[in-house]
Amino acid sequence: MSIEQGYKQTDIGEIPEEWDIVRLQEICFTRKNRKMAVPDRVAVIPMETIPEDGIYTDYLMRKKENVKSGVYCRTGDILLARITPSFENGKQGIVPEIASNVAIATTEVFPIVCKDGIDSLFLFYDLKRPLVRNIFCFSYDRKHWETEASSKGGRTFSDSSSSFC
Repeated sequence: MSIEQGYKQTDIGEIPEEWDIVRLQEICFTRKNRKMAVPDRVAVIPMETIPEDGIYTDYLMRKKENVKSGVYCRTGDILLARITPSFENGKQGIVPEIASNVAIATTEVFPIVCKDGIDSLFLFYDLKRPLVRNIFCFSYDRKHWETEASSKGGRTFSDSSSSFC
């Protein structure tokens, strides 16, 4: 079988010559939930505003004192559902343009940030594929458990909040 001009053969099949095969952690990371300055009115992204078939999430504006929990995210972040059945159904969306550039999303998502030079729309569509979603989840879950185990002196433990994958 011949390879089409402009393409190269790789372990995963034919890809454009200018592409490389990389690990997900080389092109993106999950945003850590940290203390941040939030405007008096903040965009809130509950699970019901994250699409299964669309690209961008919707959001609601709330007074910051009325927001009790959530994960920090910014315009352009990809929000990937981390709970069943939303994860299996491919529920995910990109945080749209928001005036303050800051939003608080449901704790039921991974806020994924593309590293410089990575097209978030490409990663968004790649994450729609169940295989890629599962690889991301496995990679995150393994890193989470390794971090937790090392912080607990090497002991493993059960944590129902990590059963999303």
